Amino acid sequence: MKSHIESLLEQTLESFKQQGIVPADFQARIQVDRTKDKSHGDLATNLAMMLTKIAKKNPRELAQLIIDNLPASSHVAKVEIAGLRFY
Repeated sequence: MKSHIESLLEQTLESFKQQGIVPADFQARIQVDRTKDKSHGDLATNLAMMLTKIAKKNPRELAQLIIDNLPASSHVAKVEIAGLRFY
């Protein structure tokens, strides 16, 4: 499941490159981890935090852009922003 989520996030990052949100040559090491607290969901990523400087946007705004651009998947029931992390 982690690799599936990483793939979706990679597609989202490619979309950001096409939209000019991040430079076309930007490379990110997308990290997806299990949450420590199950009330925060199953998986989390630091992608919004990684993009903050390069995209010149705040983490919450980027997290919402990630949600808005994340490809649909039958394996993902729900995507939420929790704190400064994307869950």
